[in-house]
Amino acid sequence: MAAPSLDARTSKDIEQGFLEHLTLVFVRVVKGMAILLQQAAPVLFRMAQTIEQLEKLPPVKGYEAFLIEEGRHPLEARFMALLTIKLGADLRQQRLAERSLTSAIGRLAKVEGAGSLVISRRAKYVACALNEPLVEVPLENARTLAGVSESIDSLKELVSRAMDRDAAACRRLTEISMALRSHLRDPRGRIPSVASTTHELLLHCHKGAYTYDAYAGDMTDSATRATRVAMNALDFDPRPARRLQRARQSR
Repeated sequence: MAAPSLDARTSKDIEQGFLEHLTLVFVRVVKGMAILLQQAAPVLFRMAQTIEQLEKLPPVKGYEAFLIEEGRHPLEARFMALLTIKLGADLRQQRLAERSLTSAIGRLAKVEGAGSLVISRRAKYVACALNEPLVEVPLENARTLAGVSESIDSLKELVSRAMDRDAAACRRLTEISMALRSHLRDPRGRIPSVASTTHELLLHCHKGAYTYDAYAGDMTDSATRATRVAMNALDFDPRPARRLQRARQSR
């Protein structure tokens, strides 16, 4: 019997080597996946627990049914409803903090060129406003829009120096205040209610406008009805929230 040709042996060796390499790669992939699954197991377990707890919670009045009607999965609707209510309350606190900051900044901007004693006294109000962590987001946005180079930490240091009547710090702080003032929320006007800020967040999930029924003399759209039920505010007016949403979108 004739021995296999050189080309046949070479081809067989190449095929065998390829299979061995493929097996090695497969083993490495399987081992890697096993390690990843082992590392992810605690996270997956906590996620499963969270989902189980979410399923056991009672339905969220108003918002859960509304979001399901909008096409959300029931579990997703429950989670989003809870999150909307939580973030709505947080948003109101942020707005209040921003109003205080804007008021303090505005008072400083009005005394540009004044003596260090006057500026140091007004800088104390800015220091109090900056102590509220919720002002960091609107302040960072205003700082970016105004082109202010100082970071938030640098601003806090500048305020501290101005309170000690440092002339250079007082001068720079009033300059920054004038630049920031137009990019912060106007402190005048009504203080937003929790229902209003929560409804504003809900409008991210609902593109329809509010509906006014002249015969009933009231708003009848589904989003307004949902907020009234969720917030237990039967006289809730959605128009301020809609105006805030439009103002934000136009920026």
